[in-house]
Amino acid sequence: MNQVSVTWSDGSDQRVWSGSLKGVVHGNQLRVRFCSDGAFGNEEFVCPNYEPESDLFALRGGKLVWYKKQDSGFERYMTLKRVAARRERKKPGE
Repeated sequence: MNQVSVTWSDGSDQRVWSGSLKGVVHGNQLRVRFCSDGAFGNEEFVCPNYEPESDLFALRGGKLVWYKKQDSGFERYMTLKRVAARRERKKPGE
């Protein structure tokens, strides 16, 4: 069984939402649980307290698709795209 544990961020320059994610790979799907750094109001699942398994990610046609758990199963939420990591610029004199 392949397990995954990573940190995440929404990547915005405004209100930054971030936390951790852990999950288990089943074939081409990753079923995950999230916790937050507490910045957006869900105090019940502040890291290291993870929520119950809620979402899954799957490779579809070379793209990573995010599915949210609904009462009747999983519903497509969004397709994620790769973005190069930002590098912090050195200030003159550093």
